[in-house]
Amino acid sequence: MDTSLPPDERQYGIQQVARLLDLRPATLRAWERRFVVPQPTRAANGYRLYSQADVDVLRQLKARTDGGLRIGPAVESLTLPRAVSIEVDGLRYRLAEAILRLDERLASGALREALALHPVETMLENVVEPILTWVGDEWQAGHVSVSVEHFASALFVRQLVALYLAAPEPWRAGGTLAACVPGDQHEIGLLTLAVGLRRRGWDVIYFGADLPFDELLRAAASLQSAVILLSATHTLDDDMLAAIDQVSDQLASQGTEVVLGGLAARGRQPELRRTTVLEGSFSLVLAELETVLVRRTMQTVTDETRPHSAPRSCLAVGDAAPDVEVLDASGRSVSLADLWRRGPVVLTFLRHFG
Repeated sequence: MDTSLPPDERQYGIQQVARLLDLRPATLRAWERRFVVPQPTRAANGYRLYSQADVDVLRQLKARTDGGLRIGPAVESLTLPRAVSIEVDGLRYRLAEAILRLDERLASGALREALALHPVETMLENVVEPILTWVGDEWQAGHVSVSVEHFASALFVRQLVALYLAAPEPWRAGGTLAACVPGDQHEIGLLTLAVGLRRRGWDVIYFGADLPFDELLRAAASLQSAVILLSATHTLDDDMLAAIDQVSDQLASQGTEVVLGGLAARGRQPELRRTTVLEGSFSLVLAELETVLVRRTMQTVTDETRPHSAPRSCLAVGDAAPDVEVLDASGRSVSLADLWRRGPVVLTFLRHFG
């Protein structure tokens, strides 16, 4: 770190940040990988370089987790740095104006600019998600026409499909089958999560809108996905909730877990016995969905190894050294040796990120 520079121009290496904040480097890398927070630049040699703004964000996260908040909600509670917030506000305003005017060129340009200036995850959570909510609210209130709502939906679907197709090949064990519940034609929220999962290395089989449950069950039996992600945007009556739970019961025997998201699913967890409802912002739902995927994949490995040797711990860490660090439930790093001493554990698809 060059202390001769003004504070807002200084850059810190990961070891310096770890010492400043009393955090392990493995924790910093894990937070960045899982929540895209913060977003350090890279030096020519590939090492991370943290700005003062990055350090300030990490200091907020540490204070929140020290106070007992889990890392997912702690990230959701963060506010964007002021300069980024103002910039994103401007992009949202221009995009909203273009949508109201049905201006394809202006709207596409605003989206391209958002992608050029910010990580995909930032664009999805702070530009796409708020605009979609705003358009939906305005349409339901009768303030915008059906043509405006359809124009916005088509615009975002095209962009999200492009991001989905551009995502790298899946490298993580386990996969997700994603579909809207029968009769639901609103797939943008589901597609947004599918993009997030693909960009983080998960395999996603995407079915989109209005998938009948008998077809869902047939596909699930064939694909053996770890998780079924269902989305419901507008309505969920008692019959539909009962049908979703019935699907969960049928799939439980093959080790598949069903999770439900979407606006219509909010607050409905008490009415479901076997199905997990995911609520919150894009980043929080994505983090919770990854937690479910990790748990189901770990359970699959445990079930497969138990009949043969019933080991105390099954480690699938590739060439990782024994002193490798992972995240515990609170989001803090812990050594593999400590984790071993805690009792039965399965670690899968562990990767090293420099």
